[in-house]
Amino acid sequence: MRPGGSVERGSIRSRLAVLVVGLVFALGLAAPTRSAAQETEPVASCRVGVDILALHSIDVDHNTFDAGFWIWSVCPDDRIKPLDTIEFVNANSVQMSLAGATTVDGVVWSYAKVEGTFRHYWNLTDFPFDRHTIEIRIENADLDATEFVFEPDTDGSAFEPDMPLAGWDIVSFGVRSDVATYQTTYGDPRDPGGTSDYSRLTVQIGLERDDLSSFIKLTFVVYAAFLVSLISFFVNLETPTMLAARLGLVSAGLFAVAVNLNMATSTLGSEDRLTLVGQIHLVTMTAIVLGAVGALAAHLLVERGRSETTLRRFDRNMMMILLVVYILANAWLIGSVAFKYA
Repeated sequence: MRPGGSVERGSIRSRLAVLVVGLVFALGLAAPTRSAAQETEPVASCRVGVDILALHSIDVDHNTFDAGFWIWSVCPDDRIKPLDTIEFVNANSVQMSLAGATTVDGVVWSYAKVEGTFRHYWNLTDFPFDRHTIEIRIENADLDATEFVFEPDTDGSAFEPDMPLAGWDIVSFGVRSDVATYQTTYGDPRDPGGTSDYSRLTVQIGLERDDLSSFIKLTFVVYAAFLVSLISFFVNLETPTMLAARLGLVSAGLFAVAVNLNMATSTLGSEDRLTLVGQIHLVTMTAIVLGAVGALAAHLLVERGRSETTLRRFDRNMMMILLVVYILANAWLIGSVAFKYA
C-alpha cells in the first residue's frame, strides 16, 4: 500500500467527523429556536361574534353613541372564558346581563347581553353628507396575544335591520381581529422597558345620513336673510334717509346670519373646525357685505348727480351679479361635498 493512500483515507474520515460534529452542533442550536417559536404560539383561540340590537343616543357634544347587542364566544374547552375577562376598550360605561354558558358538541358556548356608551369622534365637517364608521373595540384584559386570540365569527355576526336609527342608514358592517400594541409592559419585572400585544376584536358599523331636514333648518334663516338683503337694491337712494333704510336692511340680514351661525356651530359641535354649513354662512355674510358696498357706491353716484335711470341700472346689475355669484358659490360648496361621497 502506498503511504499517500493512507493519508487520503485519514483525511476523508477527519472531514466526515468534522461535518457530523457540525451538524449535531447546528441541530443543538436550532432546537431552542423551535421551542421558543412554539412557546409564542397562542395557547387558546375562541370564536367571538356579536348581534347589534340597537344604536341610539348619538351625542355630538360628548362624542359618544349608545349600543345594545348580544355577544357570544365558542371555545374548545372551559380553560379560558373570554366573556368573563372581556374589556371594551372605547367604552365610557358598559353593563352586561343575561349571561349564560353551555356545552354543545364538546365546545363551550357562552353569551351575554351588553348595553354601553362608546366613544366616537363625530366629525360633522361634511354635514349633511357625512359618513361615519363607528367601532366597538374588545380585548381580553387577562391574557395577551401570546396566550389568547380572538377569532371573529364573521358568519354569525349581524345587525338587526329593523332597529330604530332615525336619520341614518347602515351601509356596512363587519367584525375583524387584529393585534393592539401598547408601549408598556405595565411594570412586568421580566421586561420593564418592552411593549405588550393584545388580541383585539373590532366591530365596525358604517353609517350614512339619510335626512336633510336638519340641514334645511340650519340654513333656512341664512338664505332668507340673503333674499331680504336683496330688497335693499330696490330702495331709491335719491333722498339721504333712504341710504339709512337700505343699510338697515343689510345690517338686519347680517345680524340674522351671525346669530344663526352661532346656533349652527353649537348644534354641530364645530367650534374647532369649519363645516359646510359654516362655509355657507360665511359666503352669505360676504354677499350681504358686498350688498352694503353696493349701496354706498349707489349713494356716491347720487352725489355725483347721475340720473335715476343710471342708478336703477347700476342697482339691478349689481343685484344680478351678486345673486348669480352667490348661487354658483353655494352650488360649488354643496356639490363638492356631495360628489365626494357619491
